[in-house]
Amino acid sequence: MLTFWIIAALFILLALWFVLPPLLQKVANNQGDDMRAANVLIYKDQLQEMAADLKSGLMTEEQYQQDKELIAKKADELEKKAQTHLRTHEVLASSVTMFQIAIAVGAISVLIRSRPFWLISLALGVVGIAFLIQSFFTVGSH
Repeated sequence: MLTFWIIAALFILLALWFVLPPLLQKVANNQGDDMRAANVLIYKDQLQEMAADLKSGLMTEEQYQQDKELIAKKADELEKKAQTHLRTHEVLASSVTMFQIAIAVGAISVLIRSRPFWLISLALGVVGIAFLIQSFFTVGSH
């Protein structure tokens, strides 16, 4: 029976070795970068159209400056929203991962009828709830 416990503990440690590092480090988000790049291209295109309108006389210099400031303001607002959504997503992803680990450990505890594994499962569930609560504060802080 002791051999089983040692092997089970080693498997859990192995699983945690793969799961915890991504949770604990900040991951570069390529999708967020792609969206920011698309927004930048859209705003650059709008600025080019406005510059062409200015040259052709369809808009005055004053209108051009006002519209340019408005576009810059919109771009900043979208950037802030994107950052808020990204941070919330990261925290909620951590929460889901902890819940999944808790469920797996809980299932193991039922199969082997082990109270310590069940307690570990509950602790991991509490960590998942903590991440969930943190996501609400992340949304409210921006």
